[in-house]
Amino acid sequence: MREIKFRAWDKRQKRMIPPYLLCNLTGDMEQENEYIIFMEYTGLKDRNGKEVYEGDIVRAFKETDYRIKRWEEYYFIVKWDECGYWKFMRIDMKDWCHAGYLSDLNYIEIIGNIYENQELLK
Repeated sequence: MREIKFRAWDKRQKRMIPPYLLCNLTGDMEQENEYIIFMEYTGLKDRNGKEVYEGDIVRAFKETDYRIKRWEEYYFIVKWDECGYWKFMRIDMKDWCHAGYLSDLNYIEIIGNIYENQELLK
């Protein structure tokens, strides 16, 4: 069973609020929802042990030829699907794949998120 936790993006202050500070949000929740975007923890960690959240941009590697150590590199955006599973969109293809696809990859590494690193989406 995976751990359920969130982090949040504060649109007003343009900063990420880590999970341990979310309990400090005060005020009218309706008003907060207008300025706060919540992102759920996927239960996955990247190769450096960093927790992967919805909205993260990850770089993934797949070994295509073990004999000559040839690797392919992919870039994904992490998103929750309404059908009840995590999806990863390849930035270069604008196509979604199921989280199970990640089992074909050798490792993933968080390189940013869609709020703080928009330049990575190009």
